[in-house]
Amino acid sequence: MDVVTLEHVAKYIKHMGFNHVRMNYAQAMLHTPGQPIRNGSFPPVPNQAILKANPELQGLSAMEVFDRCVEALTNQGLLVILNHHMFDAAWCCDTHDGNGLWYTDEYSTADWLDGLTFMAERYKYNSRVVAHDIRNEPRPWVK
Repeated sequence: MDVVTLEHVAKYIKHMGFNHVRMNYAQAMLHTPGQPIRNGSFPPVPNQAILKANPELQGLSAMEVFDRCVEALTNQGLLVILNHHMFDAAWCCDTHDGNGLWYTDEYSTADWLDGLTFMAERYKYNSRVVAHDIRNEPRPWVK
């Protein structure tokens, strides 16, 4: 979203013939470790430069940007599959990222479950959000 607008991306995905998008999110978008999820009080986008082509998104939280992405995609008639990809807002995946299971040293299983519930509640009225991939590539050897 640093080169073209969000609307352009959504239209192009539709133009290419896709019918759905798997939207990855990180637990870190919802809350900081050890803190409850507070609707309306989310961590910021860590690098505003990635939103250069979308000035209307600058200053929004990471969750609010995610909301706008879901909205843009579903407005184009695309289906969305939510994906709890990582706990940390970082590049995935290697054997040392600490994100292979449904908990980490910083985030508990309860945090993970709270996040899944929060996201399901957040998008339950959007009929184009059709599924929730509850964990990306569990890797039990990674801890």
